[in-house]
Amino acid sequence: MYCYHALPLALQTEWHTPQQRLAYAVHSTLQGLVDHRQYLVQVQELEQRPTDTQLARQFRLLRLLDGNPLTSLFATGLPEATFLARWNQLQRWLQLGVKTWLDDRPSRVRRDSHIGPDDPLRPQVIAHFIDCWQHALPDAGLLSSHLQQLDLQQQATGELAQLLLYQPGLELAACAQTLGCSVRTLQRQLQSYGVPFARLRQAIRLQRATQALLTGTQGMTDIALDCGYFDAAHFNHQWKLSTGLTPQQYRSLHQLH
Repeated sequence: MYCYHALPLALQTEWHTPQQRLAYAVHSTLQGLVDHRQYLVQVQELEQRPTDTQLARQFRLLRLLDGNPLTSLFATGLPEATFLARWNQLQRWLQLGVKTWLDDRPSRVRRDSHIGPDDPLRPQVIAHFIDCWQHALPDAGLLSSHLQQLDLQQQATGELAQLLLYQPGLELAACAQTLGCSVRTLQRQLQSYGVPFARLRQAIRLQRATQALLTGTQGMTDIALDCGYFDAAHFNHQWKLSTGLTPQQYRSLHQLH
């Protein structure tokens, strides 16, 4: 059983350096779901529970930096009926420890726990999470926007990310040559952010695939090859690790209105 990765992170406070933020943007792209049991343990061991103001602030920052493809399904200005339809279908498909159902009534949240009694804090956390997803920034979910927030555009890391967005099949040596710097320079800067080249490239491939699934009609094999994957099976595997869904399920969610 899983939960969305932002839920336990909202209960943490010491991860706000630029290095931590970039690492989070990349990691959130690659792994959107985490073990719900670890989240339960974290809630139980909290010495001081966060206030509503603290949770709201944490989720705003997390949402801004969250690169997972799921966030792109819930853009700002989405009609409420569309938001509800996509959210509830997501609950049906994902293997979640607690499924949170929404409707259009004032008391619209209903929670089904599959792992024991619910804790009073967790409904509070998910309520802030849902509210944040309904009022996110338009470009939330795009790794390029995260790089802008971190002011990396003029650094080798930012230039590397933009290069990989358009040429996702490049290896590290080819990237260094194109950017006019040494392999060691790229490695050193990536290391300073705690983001290995392979993970950054994988995250950017997923971003490129997200845009293809949301805006185009390409088949899965064409998307896979265009984004630098070996074949459709490799792409499907990485996409499922990232979102808990197949690419076909993801596209069908986007078509719900």
